[in-house]
Amino acid sequence: MDKFSNGMALTCDKTSEFYIEEEEFAKELIEGNQFESKKFENILLPPLVRNLSSIKNFELRPNDTFVVGYPKSGTTWVEEIVWLLQNNLDFEKSLKINHFERVYFIDMGLSKGKMEQLNEMTSNRVFKSHLPIKYLPDSVEKLAKLVYVVRNPKDMLVSYFHFAQALVFANFSGSFELFVSHFFNNKLWYGSWWEQVKEYKKLPNIHFVQYEELLERPVETIKSLASYLDKNYSVSDIEKLISFTSIDKMKNYSCFNFDGVFKTEENNSSKFNFFRKGQIGNWTEHFSLEQSKQVDELVYKHLNGIIDFKYFPSNNEI
Repeated sequence: MDKFSNGMALTCDKTSEFYIEEEEFAKELIEGNQFESKKFENILLPPLVRNLSSIKNFELRPNDTFVVGYPKSGTTWVEEIVWLLQNNLDFEKSLKINHFERVYFIDMGLSKGKMEQLNEMTSNRVFKSHLPIKYLPDSVEKLAKLVYVVRNPKDMLVSYFHFAQALVFANFSGSFELFVSHFFNNKLWYGSWWEQVKEYKKLPNIHFVQYEELLERPVETIKSLASYLDKNYSVSDIEKLISFTSIDKMKNYSCFNFDGVFKTEENNSSKFNFFRKGQIGNWTEHFSLEQSKQVDELVYKHLNGIIDFKYFPSNNEI
């Protein structure tokens, strides 16, 4: 059994200290998906979300960091960067320990065993989430550092579409047109993208990382992020970090082992990689003119003056 399947089995095993009590959720089968999504307060959630209540009262520390973002916005990439910034650029340790053992995906809930593990940690703790702010621990705004990752919605949707197709517990078989329709109708996991971006942008003590800026201006973007985390690294150190966390390199690191997460097909030599292309502008290969216009209108209506998105690379090559 792979690590992911084994870990999920432990969260479901009532005899395990890592058992996460399953809350009651409404269920909804969204067109194009093979499996039902969970539903809480009209927000759709993936099946692996088991217990939101356990998150609210989790005791945080002043040196905790939460990396949050809508799915496929670059959260996993930024989590790795944040973990390294918070742990003295310990590249060797990051390669030895699976990413999601170092960065806990808190959306799943908290078991007794996991809370004990987290409480015993002496290093700076880093958490991952895609949840709206109201579902995170009550003290998150006062105690923790909050890093929000945002990506232009067109590239995000293309990445999310391919992800949903490959993900075992989604197995989306619908068209890209249907997927974009779900986006407009709040039928994707974690609810309204634009409402989530807007609510996090309003928070006073939060640091936004734009995916496109991280790609094109990595030194400046990471230096600003490090400053927010009260860390001071030389340009030389940051350049080493940039090289170490390049998308091409991270695709091959064993610490990002997602066996069991993505479906595999017989005679399929092109195994899905969590880190797909890592580009700006790939959306032009998928969006129709009408779909692109609809997204532009949505962004103008809900986020105009709040955040500027970049849809093309600076060199205009896609």
